Amino acid sequence: MSKLEEEAERFMASKYKAFQEGLESGTDELREFLKDNLWHSHELEQVLDKLVEAELWAKLTAKKYGIK
Repeated sequence: MSKLEEEAERFMASKYKAFQEGLESGTDELREFLKDNLWHSHELEQVLDKLVEAELWAKLTAKKYGIK
């Protein structure tokens, strides 16, 4: 593998890592915001489950199609 290819792989890996960290940070903040501002209920549990689902779908999409 050439140095250029290695550099490109490192660059893409760092973009993917930054995306993962940003996504996790954002969903963690949103999760805490929701828990702090909504009463515990079945609906809140549904929202939190869907938030996990959205995070997993975003991770899968990034892995499958890459990051912009």
